[in-house]
Amino acid sequence: MKRILSFLLLTLILAASALSAVSCGAAVEAKLGIGAIVSGASKDATDDASGSANVSVTAAATLFDKNGKLIACDIDVIDAKVTVNADGTYSIPETFKTKRELGDDYGMKMSDDQLEWYEQAHLFERFAKGKTLEEIKNLIDEKGYGKSNVQAAGCTINAFSFVLAIEASVKDQKTVTVPRGEALTLKLIPDINGKAPASSENGEFNMNIGAEATVGEEKLTASYGKDHKFDANGKFIVAE
Repeated sequence: MKRILSFLLLTLILAASALSAVSCGAAVEAKLGIGAIVSGASKDATDDASGSANVSVTAAATLFDKNGKLIACDIDVIDAKVTVNADGTYSIPETFKTKRELGDDYGMKMSDDQLEWYEQAHLFERFAKGKTLEEIKNLIDEKGYGKSNVQAAGCTINAFSFVLAIEASVKDQKTVTVPRGEALTLKLIPDINGKAPASSENGEFNMNIGAEATVGEEKLTASYGKDHKFDANGKFIVAE
């Protein structure tokens, strides 16, 4: 029975990918927005282990109607991580994937009753659709988790950063007119590079994430990032 219920719920989620599409009909005027929450952390290298630095970006592409209600939303997260060694050398992966791109490989689902991250994100987007920003904020409790109806549907992850990203998207909007039925999509584009320490200069990681919100022929872009400086011993320099 649990397997059947999970299948039915997943079917509803996929059918609701219309949540990231404008409903069918004539063209609609709306506000296209993009926003993100950015964080980063670093860990010094030691003689026994490599150190690391990362940038984590939770981003949201949104469409709000003239009444301030959410028409469509697309949320994604990327956590880009690099390593540094005690001799100042470093390593940057060739590719970085977002949580949506990882899909089932993200590996959060531990049982038949649990949904994978991208499925839970779809559910939250579905709950947010048709609501104002204040109503979206009211979907979560004081700890950032969905309220009982949201969790009962299967969205049990902490959604505080989702709400903050949606709120940030309202601060970066442009008015667009798009045909109904056009999908709203969010694309995150990592641009990660490093520079080794040289003479009296520290090494540095420039960790930038480009973001594109697209609906029809309309596009809005932004860039989010975090820089990390480190010395010849793989120790990170804390900004004053």
